[in-house]
Amino acid sequence: MNCPCDAPDDPTPPMIAAGLDDLPRQWSTFIELRLAMLDRARLQPALAEWSARAKDDYGVMWLELWAYIGELLSLYDKAIADESYVRTSKLRPSLRRLVELLGYVPRPAMAATVELAVRAGGRAPVTLPIGTGFRSGAFDGEPPQVFELIAPAAIHPALNQWPVITPAGPILSGGIDELLLEPQTASAAVGDTVLVELGDTIAEVRTVIAVARRVDDAGRRVVAVKLDRKVDAGAGVAVATARLRKASRTAPLQLPSAVGGDTPSFGVTYGYWFVLDGVYRELRQNDRFFIRHGDEVRWATAHLRDDWWITQIAAATSPAVTINLPDSKTATVPAQPIPAVKALRTFIITGDPINDPSRKATPTSVDWTAATDVGGFTIGLGLISAGRVLGATVRAIGPGDPLIVKGARAPVGSTAATTRMLLRDVEQRAVAIGASIDLTTGVIDPAADATWSPGLATPITAYGNVVTAVRGESVTGEVLGSGDAIALHQRFVLAKKPLTYRAIAADPGFASSLRIWVGGLEWFEVTSFFGSRPDDQVFVVRQDDDGASAVTFGDGVRGSRLPSGAAVVASYRFGAGAKAPPAGSIAQLARPVPGLDAVAAALAAGGGADAEDAGSLRELAPRSALLLGRAISIADLEVAARLGAGVVTARADWAWDGTQQRPVVKVWVVTAPHTADVIATVVAQVDLRLRGLSAPDTPITCAAATALSASLAIDLEIDPRRIPDDVVAAVTASLHDDLLAPARLGIATPLLRSPLLAALLDHPGVTGVRGLSWNGAPLVDYGVDPGPGNFFDLTGGLAVTGSH
Repeated sequence: MNCPCDAPDDPTPPMIAAGLDDLPRQWSTFIELRLAMLDRARLQPALAEWSARAKDDYGVMWLELWAYIGELLSLYDKAIADESYVRTSKLRPSLRRLVELLGYVPRPAMAATVELAVRAGGRAPVTLPIGTGFRSGAFDGEPPQVFELIAPAAIHPALNQWPVITPAGPILSGGIDELLLEPQTASAAVGDTVLVELGDTIAEVRTVIAVARRVDDAGRRVVAVKLDRKVDAGAGVAVATARLRKASRTAPLQLPSAVGGDTPSFGVTYGYWFVLDGVYRELRQNDRFFIRHGDEVRWATAHLRDDWWITQIAAATSPAVTINLPDSKTATVPAQPIPAVKALRTFIITGDPINDPSRKATPTSVDWTAATDVGGFTIGLGLISAGRVLGATVRAIGPGDPLIVKGARAPVGSTAATTRMLLRDVEQRAVAIGASIDLTTGVIDPAADATWSPGLATPITAYGNVVTAVRGESVTGEVLGSGDAIALHQRFVLAKKPLTYRAIAADPGFASSLRIWVGGLEWFEVTSFFGSRPDDQVFVVRQDDDGASAVTFGDGVRGSRLPSGAAVVASYRFGAGAKAPPAGSIAQLARPVPGLDAVAAALAAGGGADAEDAGSLRELAPRSALLLGRAISIADLEVAARLGAGVVTARADWAWDGTQQRPVVKVWVVTAPHTADVIATVVAQVDLRLRGLSAPDTPITCAAATALSASLAIDLEIDPRRIPDDVVAAVTASLHDDLLAPARLGIATPLLRSPLLAALLDHPGVTGVRGLSWNGAPLVDYGVDPGPGNFFDLTGGLAVTGSH
């Protein structure tokens, strides 16, 4: 070796840039190490003549074994190096240990909450104690969960439940083949010909085919009249303008007379005219009437109505008559004039187009202009009401509709009042609203912010005994051990896991249910021992990666040591996590409570969260270290919001608030899929936490981000050696869990085409992307932008296909 440049430089030292998510510490693999050692062997004097050609020469084998060991060392060197830094660490235990150095406390699993309607027994009010438990059924592969009251609740039998009176709609719309009539006024019978009048513009002849008396969903006694065909009410007609009428009497037409007969004179320029067989005072000018010919019925309006004298027998002269008298005498009676015989008749003229299909009982009826059977015509006149029309009960009740219950009764010897009510509809959907009820009138008065969407399907049941329970099952008096005054940071592990935590506004945003007594004296939990005095009787709680909770006491410098022999006793609640029972699943009492009969209805539980995952620790722990208990910048507020229980991701930015008429810090939040009530609760908790961390005059507005449902279609070219279905399934799962997950997409963040293509092409088995479509159109731009406060929701909208 004559020149330093001849010195071997293998393996090459790594060049590690800043900001990497993965350290390139694995310098060489087995192949590079084997080649490097073979190359260096020739430079060793002792191996100058070595050729490795002898049958008993194991030199190459030993060299390869060393290369294998070198590769393992390089592999583990990289793994150890990765786990030494927050950004590159892959394992949650490593991350947890690293973020502890920053004073960051990972968010534990949080307990869900649920609102329940319960039934009280007996006649007297009942107070439910703390710890009253309710149990769910198994759901989605999860075992039953227990929810308990964390504060006493008062219930009363008078508030158990009532049916809500379903209001009648003020509008008739669409095709109507049934009308509801007031029983006191109803006179329609099967077979009656009726005129259905909806306002001033709609009037159609129908036949009644069925009549039934019943009690409708509004609790009214009604007469339901079924029509042979529907009447189209269009977009809507007010019920108050609807009428159902029938003829009070009928009249045949006058026999042919000198007036020209009673044939309807079709083709006459002024309309059609009819002569009745008598005088009918029931018909007046501008009244509507029926015209019947055989089985066909039509309606018209009397544009002219009068009573005329009509000649029945024309005037004439009788012939002279000779009369024979006795005695062969005769007498002649001279010819006598015979006066005309007249009769008063009702005469009707109508200019209506009675051949118009809308005026016929059946649109396929014959054209009456060809009718010659005058005797077959009958007029129905004197139209009278067949009953007052009532509006049908509404199918759904919205926030603005009246809420009145049946059967409410105010107790005499006690007080029954509520500020929270639960409404459950016939489809088993339920909402809880702030509301009070007047037990004298049965009127529910919702709070100003009470809302729900969509409307609740009628009939609806209202419940007044509404309580809020938190997930977790109580453990009382668990003996953890005895104190040892010599031990520093004495530590005990709770027997049950996970410890129940709930969200609070104060830092760090959560609080446990754990209480500790040492020698009968209660000690108190703190976030850390920093700042604690030697005699402070405090402890800290930390969770491991399996969810077990360890209780640690002080060392006599920061926090007091435990006195020797003192019994350490714990009471707490256990149970937490994101998975929560659906609506109606919580239907059992965990244990009997005097005066509590049953669970009447339950909303979906929500607001829980799993323990903070590695991805969140990696991102939020360094950023939260800048908070120091106070949110000052927009970035601080965003981090604090993302640390909230039940928050998937959050975004903070300046935005104009039209109500406050000034710029505010707008914080948008994405939660796990939940009901509107649960989402509102999570947002409210975030808002409360941010206000607690910021200056009192900081203008903050929190809101749930708007999900924009979208579809993404991807067509892949797949390696012929791979099974297409397997590759497609793997790509779909990877996109849902990573790149297209709301936590990764973010709020107001564009979905960029290039990173998407890169992720697809990096997936094993994918050799190309043949097609990429967004909402049915080719995705050829740089990407798509959801806009401020929005995020893309691709749940159910991702379609991946592929072939060789």
